[in-house]
Amino acid sequence: MSGSDRLAEAFLTHLPEPARSELARSPELEQTLRRLIDAGKAAWPALAVQPDDFLSHVARHLPPPGSVQSLERLRAADLYLACACARATPGALEAFDAAYVAEVDAMFRRRDLRALAAEVKQALRNKLLVSEPGRPAKIAEYAGRTDLRTWLKVCASRVVVDLRRAGVSPGAPGDSGVAALRAAGDDPELMHVKNRYRDELRLSLEDAVTALSPRQRNLLRQHHADGLTMDQLASLYRVHRVTMSRWVGEAREALASETRRTLLQRFGIGRRDLESILRILYSNVEFSVRALLATDGSDGTHRRGEDRSRDVPHG
Repeated sequence: MSGSDRLAEAFLTHLPEPARSELARSPELEQTLRRLIDAGKAAWPALAVQPDDFLSHVARHLPPPGSVQSLERLRAADLYLACACARATPGALEAFDAAYVAEVDAMFRRRDLRALAAEVKQALRNKLLVSEPGRPAKIAEYAGRTDLRTWLKVCASRVVVDLRRAGVSPGAPGDSGVAALRAAGDDPELMHVKNRYRDELRLSLEDAVTALSPRQRNLLRQHHADGLTMDQLASLYRVHRVTMSRWVGEAREALASETRRTLLQRFGIGRRDLESILRILYSNVEFSVRALLATDGSDGTHRRGEDRSRDVPHG
């Protein structure tokens, strides 16, 4: 390592063994660290983060065993902002709030959930950006292995669950429906999983419903909440009964698939518990859909008993 490798030398002092010895042998380390710093500065030019502070932050989150390739995979711009926030760099909190926290509003597009947005944003600011004696702000835990927006959404989802469990915010539509879901055979293990993840399941189902197309939401509502048969739906939509059965099946599968994706990616639920939750959901799919969609009108679709002539595709 030459005398010009000052960034590499500083970075290595922050690493434990064996990562230090592994990276000390790499001739690409200096250039890689320079690219990380330059990417951070380019993204946030107004934030005066000292290079050694940033390198210390990166070293703390370097995945074992440590390599130039793992450094290159880190999201430098996001890590740079997280480091600035953790160190209370002037302007960092405002930048984080404007670029990321404000996006929480997009998670609450549904009319019945918008009241939560202000509470969630404030709770996020307190949880992520406020340090305690002897403990840095939680934003320092962001490791740069996924993008900061995704990480923030996971944190926001947890905040929603915490708020509702604490009784701070009113329950959303479908709460009682999810609470009443039966575990197959009243299996004690499944009952435990259902009770533990009740809020996560409710939020995931609500998001899954929002992700459906308008036609899929209408079909599920009309079939499960309004009680229309496949023959009645086929006549209403002017398609063959086989086509209607396929449409309803696809809508149910889309609901289950999106619920599974959200439980896994947004809430980070382990696969064993996830499969237990899905067993409960699949055994109660009709009840779940009825509870979620029977009174849902926030997306502009029609409620039970209303004229649906505009929902019927023509031509």
